[in-house]
Order: sequence, then structure tokens, then C-alpha cells
Amino acid sequence: MLLLDENIRSRSPEECVQTYATDLEGLYAKLCLHCSTAAEYVLWLQSLGLSRTLSANSKDLLNTLMLLLRKHFSSLTDHPHLVFQTLLIEGGPVLPPMASNMLQKKYCEILYMEFVNKQMRQGAGLARFQCSSSVACFDVSPQLDYVVCECNNRTIQLWSLRTGELLWRRPLRVEKRYYGNLRLISESSISSVVFSFHRSVVFHPNEEVVLPGVLSHAYDFNGDLKPLFPEGHCSFTVCSISGDKTTMLTDCPDDGKSIITWSLKNGSEITCTTRDDYVLSFALSRAEKLLAISHSAGRIAIVDVVDCFRTLGQTDLQPVCGVIKVIPHICIAHPYCA
Repeated sequence: MLLLDENIRSRSPEECVQTYATDLEGLYAKLCLHCSTAAEYVLWLQSLGLSRTLSANSKDLLNTLMLLLRKHFSSLTDHPHLVFQTLLIEGGPVLPPMASNMLQKKYCEILYMEFVNKQMRQGAGLARFQCSSSVACFDVSPQLDYVVCECNNRTIQLWSLRTGELLWRRPLRVEKRYYGNLRLISESSISSVVFSFHRSVVFHPNEEVVLPGVLSHAYDFNGDLKPLFPEGHCSFTVCSISGDKTTMLTDCPDDGKSIITWSLKNGSEITCTTRDDYVLSFALSRAEKLLAISHSAGRIAIVDVVDCFRTLGQTDLQPVCGVIKVIPHICIAHPYCA
């Protein structure tokens, strides 16, 4: 981390950004230590502009650096020299000429590629997180600063959306079996199976903790397991949190046809409804009056939560739909392709 000496204090934030954000050799040196060190360096530069306004160009420059460090966190951690290639291709209007100059004059031994026809380049994702195993489900924190995922190697992983860094990896609290083909699962085992389109690790809407498929305990953002409602018996593989952040609907691992409503204030069970078919997934509407439910037989039902979960309408779809979401006047169901 750059020390705030008298020389730096005497400069304006704009001067600091233009001097240090374009110091690619210094950025490379920090990447050689670790990608998180470089990310913290850019975050420090961004913090300089909090009290005094930076120019639009300086803001764009810092945002570009932060985005690329987050997007290529894994590759830059293992191969820091790729920063020049990355800036050459994705560095916006300012950084590519600087990266090209460094590659040609300072680091001639580093091989790189450059687009001849830059108009042929295609857009790419804004960030990429290289998890240790296939991702079964994920969730983004309410403040949009973290992402948590559950992986098929039975771990929960928390990542920073600001730096792209893996903050911690912890074991699951509820053991599950992961299947990739719904047709291979017998009806008798459906109630205890997770189909890889579940939602069993989520951020608590009011507390800075991760719910790892239970309400009795939760992981805080430091990775410590904390008691939440120790006497509670809520366990879930699919959930949907109410808009007012006071209740949560979950499946019931012991009864594949039931949906349970839990209080997020004390962890108690509020209501339970039982369907006539096995439940795969469900989602609440924004007004919390309607619930869309996907069943194992391929049936999508819309039920009235206020009126004792009365079925308002339903339709049969093939293939079976797993992921489901309700937006105003529309129910979106993603088909499960076996």
C-alpha cells in the first residue's frame, strides 16, 4: 500500500490519480505480490476523490483498472505479467498505448498479442470468479459488494465484488447430493435431492451474514460461524425471501411436497402448505401476494399466498422448469434440459 508521505499530501487527488494510476510498472510490481495488493492500491486512489471531485477521465481510468483487476483476478494472481496484455486489449482509450510502450521498451521478453482490426473485438463479461468446483447456486449481497456461492465440492465461498478476491471458503452446513439428469431420479427419492437449480446459500436481507441452508447458524463476512436461531430447525435447499425482508419461504428436505414460511425475526415456522406434486422451485412476486411454483411433473402453478395458497392458474410445460422468477405480470421459468 502506498504511504501517504508529505509529497503525496501536497498533491491534489487529480494529480495523484494521473501519476499513480498510469504507473504501470508500479502496478505490475504490486501484482507480483498479489492481485489483492494491486486492487487495494486502486481502491486507495479511488478514496482520494471522495472528499474532492475527480474529473470524469480520472474516474473512468480508475473504474477501468478496478474492473479489469476484478475480472481477471485469478489469472493475474498466477501470471501477473498478463496485466500488460489485459490493458492492451481492454484498457480503454488511455491505457493500451502505455501498455504497448512498456511491452516494447521495458519488458521485451514478455510475449503478447494485439488486435490488428480492433473493430472485430467482441464484448465480454464484467467479472469472472474461478471457483474450486462447479457452482450449484449463488447470491449477491444487498449492498452489491459480495457474492457467495455453493459449489459441488460441498463448500461455500465468499468473493469480494469490489476486488474479485476470494475472501473465505467454508464447509456446507447441510449435506446434499448433486444430480445433473432429472430423468435418472426416481420419484421416491425426489424429496431428498437437490437438482443443481436450487438456492440453498443466501445473504440474510437485514444482517451481514450468509445463511448456509439453515436458520440456526450463519457465516459472518469474516467466515466465522455464528448462532442465529440455535433452537430453530429450519433447513432448506430452495428459498425465496419476502420483499419486506421479514419472512422466508423454503422447501422442506424431509417432505418434497411442502413449502414452509419462516420468520426472519425469531426463526419460527409461520405457515406450511403441501402440494399434490413434488416441488422443484418457487418464487414470490414483489407484492408478496402471488407465488409461482414449479413441480417435478412439469406443472407451473400460480397460487394466492394471502388466500391459503389457493391455486389461481397452472400450465404444463416440457421440459421440466427449475429456475423460476416472477416479475410484474410475468412468470419466467427456465427449462431444465436433461
